[in-house]
Amino acid sequence: MDSSRLSEAFSAGLATYLGTVLFPDFPVWTVIAVLVILQQQREATLQIGLLRTAGTVLGVAIASAVLVIIGDSEPVVVSALLASGFGMIALQKVNYAVFTLFLTAMLVFALHVSGDDAIAGGIARLLATLVGAGIAFIAIFVTTGTQDTVRS
Repeated sequence: MDSSRLSEAFSAGLATYLGTVLFPDFPVWTVIAVLVILQQQREATLQIGLLRTAGTVLGVAIASAVLVIIGDSEPVVVSALLASGFGMIALQKVNYAVFTLFLTAMLVFALHVSGDDAIAGGIARLLATLVGAGIAFIAIFVTTGTQDTVRS
């Protein structure tokens, strides 16, 4: 097994454990963050990690602000949910941070529609993303050493 596969497996296992302990309602978010962010090259890992984190921060902030402003108007929240889904699909090729912003906003609105505490869920998603990014960043630096690409 090459070091990149071993690194991915270890990182996913660690993310599963930490996600389960830290975010029991949404443990998969940490694992998804690691698997999406961790790439073969250090620069790509850092870029995707920063874009995903920035998009998640903005998505949580914007969706939370919208929920505070509009309150419990279900038709407006459902409209925001649908608009976020449309924005996510329509703009996915523009920039990964933009895609992640709309994805995160959509998830926050979906939590609200399902009756969950959407703002707390959004914060959990943000923290899970930060933990996942941290795991991916450590893994790529451990496996690349002084090179940019994972050693075999």
